[in-house]
Amino acid sequence: MAKKSIAGPLFGLLALIFGFIATASGIFREWVVFWSCLLLALVSLTVFARLRFADFVNFFVSRQARYGANVALSIVGVIGIAVFTNAIITHRFDKRTDLTTLQLYTISDQTKTVLKSLEKDIEVIAFFSRNSSQNAQSAARAEEMLELYARETEFLTVSFKNPFTDIQLTDLYDIQRDGTIIFKSEEAQEKVTIVDEQKFTSAILKLIRNETKKIYFLVGHEEHSVEDLLSNGYSDVKAELENQNYAAFPLSLSTKPDIPTDCEALVIAGPKTAFARPELNAVEKYLRRSGKLFLLLDPSVTSAKDVNSGLVRLMKKWGIAIGNDLVLDHARHAIWFGGPIAPLPEPQPHDITLSLQEAVTFPVTRSVTPIVDRPANLSVRPLLKTVGGLGGSWGETQRETDGTFSEDFTDFTYTAGTDTPPPVSVAVAIERKNDTDSNGNATHAPTRIVVFGDSDFAANAIFRAPNRDLFLAAINWLTLEEDLVAIRPADLRQQALREMTLEDIRVVQITAVFFIPLIVFIAGATVWWQRRKRGSLDTKTFKYLSNSREEGEHGMFSKRKRILTLDGVVADILNNLTEKDIENVKNTKEEDLIYFHRGWGTDIRNKYLQGNKRLMQNIGTQEPDDASSIIIRKVWEILRDETSAPDKLDEKDTDTEMVEVLTHHQDTECLEFSRGGTSFVIRGVPHTVAVDIAIALKAELISTRTRFLAEDVAPRVVNQKDVTIEIWKYPKHPDNQE
Repeated sequence: MAKKSIAGPLFGLLALIFGFIATASGIFREWVVFWSCLLLALVSLTVFARLRFADFVNFFVSRQARYGANVALSIVGVIGIAVFTNAIITHRFDKRTDLTTLQLYTISDQTKTVLKSLEKDIEVIAFFSRNSSQNAQSAARAEEMLELYARETEFLTVSFKNPFTDIQLTDLYDIQRDGTIIFKSEEAQEKVTIVDEQKFTSAILKLIRNETKKIYFLVGHEEHSVEDLLSNGYSDVKAELENQNYAAFPLSLSTKPDIPTDCEALVIAGPKTAFARPELNAVEKYLRRSGKLFLLLDPSVTSAKDVNSGLVRLMKKWGIAIGNDLVLDHARHAIWFGGPIAPLPEPQPHDITLSLQEAVTFPVTRSVTPIVDRPANLSVRPLLKTVGGLGGSWGETQRETDGTFSEDFTDFTYTAGTDTPPPVSVAVAIERKNDTDSNGNATHAPTRIVVFGDSDFAANAIFRAPNRDLFLAAINWLTLEEDLVAIRPADLRQQALREMTLEDIRVVQITAVFFIPLIVFIAGATVWWQRRKRGSLDTKTFKYLSNSREEGEHGMFSKRKRILTLDGVVADILNNLTEKDIENVKNTKEEDLIYFHRGWGTDIRNKYLQGNKRLMQNIGTQEPDDASSIIIRKVWEILRDETSAPDKLDEKDTDTEMVEVLTHHQDTECLEFSRGGTSFVIRGVPHTVAVDIAIALKAELISTRTRFLAEDVAPRVVNQKDVTIEIWKYPKHPDNQE
């Protein structure tokens, strides 16, 4: 019995431990540990139920189990209602709101435009194994983004596959990398290996068009090269153009005297040597046939002679004046790029600047200004202008005697009539209006030109938003792609948290370690006190029938009077209630009687119901919790004059029982108790086992040592394995009628 009483709780504890480990491992997807611990938990629970079967069954039929089941059913019902309501609302009112600062869960308007223009089915197959935290995060992000895509069009279907289990699909699409996403139409397919809105939309555009527009970058004059990976190169420009469904190629007019017919746009980025006459003629010829030119000319800082004078004269024919100056802006500039010589110009209304949300940095720029006296068929509009007013910003023309500007760029003052007056334009867009036929339709495509007074703003070193947005927007406008200007990815660096000071750290520590736990403790203590005060009566004056012990000739016996009827208990309680208790019970609402369950109810269960099966039979229940609730309600109804009070406690409602006294001597591990006029002494019993025996025999364990043994009576020894039971006979106690 002793081993069983110890082993049962031990296996119950093991079931809880293994169950907790299984739950935690399931959350973290450690399936081997999950199944192993789940099996061990089930085995431990089975052994516990076998060893403590009675306790196991009583748990499921107890009042607490019924309460728990009711609460669980209520929770399931509420969740079911919420799910049902959410399903209806989601089906009928399918609306989403993105409350994040960077709009992380919203696709751009440009992407929505592309998706709404879909007229053929596109299937998206995402291959993610989710076998690592990084891969799982990428899969979750792809799932969120593709769900947003699918909400915008019925022509897009999305599915997720595991590349390590779906072998046939992996081989079919030649998946070489975990995290690959396939965009597939009937005619073609595109692979994307990075979860990014711009790449997703680019893939869809390629499937829609079945073509890639070519952008040529002129070389041979020390321009920025799209193959240059260094800080001054344009390799990032090439990568972003490919994201926008373009192909970037270098072009040398020294080897090809004419610009290819498949050139959608020609980019001349910061030439440092002069163009030959044939090259200028090739550019001019290209523009006459509705060409698209993106010209980026840096200021001539080291010489008063402008090496790009040929291009400057060509642009003058198109209504643009490119100044041989250096633009400064004291009102708004980038200090880390050299102060006033690196202006942050203000965007002007135009399709190119429509998506700009931040200022663009131009490290060193020259003025680019529309000419007032220009042909009527030319639309020339400034894109960016300096912010400073007169004396605050201008285009500096004063140079040193050697033709260079001052080395520190500080000895500049505005000179009216000589310098370019503010606000200074540093970028313009030109469009030649088309001739139309009798129906108003254009006879040919328009010529478009974008001229910037700086080329370094798109170099790899600083090619990020908003500089990147401006460059891509200019390319898209040139190639007549206004519907897809620029899809700007969320820059999470903008959410960088401020570094905490020492004082901030101390405040957080004090709040987390002391203040919050103190609030929880105070709240808990307050609730406990209120419930205790609300559910208890005046214990100092509220007295029930008390037990009395009597010293007999041969030992100590407990003599207790028991009440056997409901009316008897109610009468006894009413006789012992104080005026304060009466008012407390009487003024309690019916729905608040539950608060008496722990305080007053515990007192009733201990004084009247413990071991009193006849009383509980008369009340009509074998559950002490239910019986105490019935007694409390009966007293409450009487005090509120809702039912008549019983007569005074009658002796016929009571009887007297003799309860044996049980004593355990921890020093000698000896257990003594009496049953039916016989004294039992069990030796070699630990204290915990003694308590189990006392509970099993329903004996009363007391702390005082009691002598049961008669010296003139010899014991009869019975050996039970390792426990010796000495049975002593002695005369019956005069009050014991057994």
